This record gives sequence, structure tokens and C-alpha cells, in this order.
Amino acid sequence: MKNRNLQLSLYHLHITVKDIGDIIKGFGEFDPLPSVLFVPILKYIMIRTRAFYDELDNHFMKYAKPDENRYNKLARIYNYIKIERDKHFPDLKSMRDSALAHNYRIKTGK
Repeated sequence: MKNRNLQLSLYHLHITVKDIGDIIKGFGEFDPLPSVLFVPILKYIMIRTRAFYDELDNHFMKYAKPDENRYNKLARIYNYIKIERDKHFPDLKSMRDSALAHNYRIKTGK
């Protein structure tokens, strides 16, 4: 079951990266990108990026743990990525939760 969960988590990560990649490729269709599109696209990318990190933190790394050698390599790489992410975007999670995606649910306690 853990192998299946690992595969499912990897699939979710792949879809998230593909989704963001498709959006960024679409930027080339407009010269320049209309400002009316920039803000919603930026917000969507921020939400999807945070979903990517949530999947890594809560599922992928946990399911990869049984393979100790692979897990240790992944953990070193991922720890470096988290340090860099937090250096440049320290409030990405709280911004996503309170301003972009979950603001209504948090305020109402649901």
C-alpha cells in the first residue's frame, strides 16, 4: 500500500509541476501579458506551488522513507530547497491560507 501511496503522491507532484509549466508556457502567447491576467495567474501559481510543497511534506517524503538511501538523498535536496524557498518566500503558506485559498474557511472556523 505504501508503494501505491508513493506513486500517487509522485503523480500529484507531476501534475502540479505540469500545470504550472503549462501556465508559464502560455505567457509567451501574449506580448506583453495583459495586467488583467497577471494577478489571477500569479495567485493561482502561488496556490499550486504551496500545494506542491504540502504534497512533498505530508505525503511524498513520508512514503519515501522506507528506502533509507533514497530518502536521505531526497531529504538533503529537499532541505536545501526549503531553506531557499523560506529565504525568498517565507510567508507562502500563510499567504495561501489566509489571503488566497482558505480565507473564508479560516475566518468562519469551518
